[in-house]
Amino acid sequence: MSLRTRQQQQQGQQGETFQGSNPQQQRATWAPPYSIPIHGLVDGEPVRILQIGDMPGQSPVYLCVDEDGNSAPVKLADVQITDGAFLPLKQGRRLQTQRSN
Repeated sequence: MSLRTRQQQQQGQQGETFQGSNPQQQRATWAPPYSIPIHGLVDGEPVRILQIGDMPGQSPVYLCVDEDGNSAPVKLADVQITDGAFLPLKQGRRLQTQRSN
């Protein structure tokens, strides 16, 4: 599913009104944006990850932007991070510091 489709679905869900529901509960809460966007893939499409947030029913989510400028919140499980600087270190391959005598 492209980010444009995800964006349209989000707009459709936000446009619905439910009696007795609190509109604040349907909105995402975002952490501060990353200083440098993280590169990743969503359904094989390259995206930039701008920030992480909490969204009711989908939490946690990344705010992703594609090449066309479409943005949408995407579940963390649906995002593959491709920028090695942001991938976790594998066990046994941790950076070691040298001691100077």
